[in-house]
Amino acid sequence: MQDPEFAFVDQYSFYVSMVFLVSFYAVIAPAAVMMLIVIFTIQYWIDKYNLFRRYSCPLDFNIDLTKLVFKAFECSILIFAIGTFIFDL
Repeated sequence: MQDPEFAFVDQYSFYVSMVFLVSFYAVIAPAAVMMLIVIFTIQYWIDKYNLFRRYSCPLDFNIDLTKLVFKAFECSILIFAIGTFIFDL
């Protein structure tokens, strides 16, 4: 009997959209940034627990895929920052 699959696309898109949301509102409410960092950390560990204990992994989740995900996440933040600087002028 196989456990239900873990939705990688939904989880990573949630993290990217939340990082953009926090970046946008950090200027307005800088005190909330620390609280959101704590929430992100808790959410990360909950998802990690769910991935390894409660769900099956349909992909070969090796180091190459991990590097690709981290690079895509870093590049999306960089593109967002460049866009913010360009359109802020």
